[in-house]
Amino acid sequence: MRKAKAMRWRLSTLDNNGTQIGQLVLAEYSSAPVVAHFAAAAKAGLWPSELELVDRYFQPGRVLDLGCGVGRVTIPLSTMGFEVIGVDISPAMIAAARELTATEDLSIQYEVGDALDLQFDGKTFDHVIFSNQGWMQIPGASDRLRVLREIRRVLVDGGLFLFSTHSRPCVLTDTLWAKRWLRWHGRPLLGLHRRGIDFGDLFYVRRDVGASLEQFLHIPKRDHIQKLLQAEGFQLLGTLREQTIKHQPVVYVARKRRDL
Repeated sequence: MRKAKAMRWRLSTLDNNGTQIGQLVLAEYSSAPVVAHFAAAAKAGLWPSELELVDRYFQPGRVLDLGCGVGRVTIPLSTMGFEVIGVDISPAMIAAARELTATEDLSIQYEVGDALDLQFDGKTFDHVIFSNQGWMQIPGASDRLRVLREIRRVLVDGGLFLFSTHSRPCVLTDTLWAKRWLRWHGRPLLGLHRRGIDFGDLFYVRRDVGASLEQFLHIPKRDHIQKLLQAEGFQLLGTLREQTIKHQPVVYVARKRRDL
């Protein structure tokens, strides 16, 4: 099942900027306050939207939980009877996940790993989950595409990919995003540096965990996600907006088409 080469993980090497953003993301999810925050939040389990889509579409089988964090999704899926492997780029998160799982008297395999280079053979999993907008914390459009292709590679034909993203509104109808668009395209014209790789990259300080830690997140347009899935061999099955989260992310479920 596993590739012969040893497990390894790395940051995005898109370019220097991408590497710096990758380091920022890793630092955030390795910090003690953030790990503790997610350990407490893990007890809430699946979001209602996630649970509804899992109940509606998933069949018994093997699940890869990418960006598993402390096990918010991994643990309930295991208790539901799925065979789950949790993978996260943060060793601190994996250590906390193992500790939390031990208290639940469960046996779940957790590994440190990079979504850009999954250390599994092709067609290994029936389902892949990338929750908590984790896919959109990969810096750079080309690396996000590479992750999608890796997910497709490890899914069996007909396998399901469940993930969530926030959605970027049209700049013509949203004042805030219109201002961001003007800044993004205007700064280079003025000889000023712009931070980020793609329009839609956001950097902000999260203050909800008892520490001032900067966070990176790419906000895509919803139709872009749908077109990307279709172009890369996925059939979109359904979406639900999660009402219990402040910014109401959209949860998607898509099926891998059969290899031609």
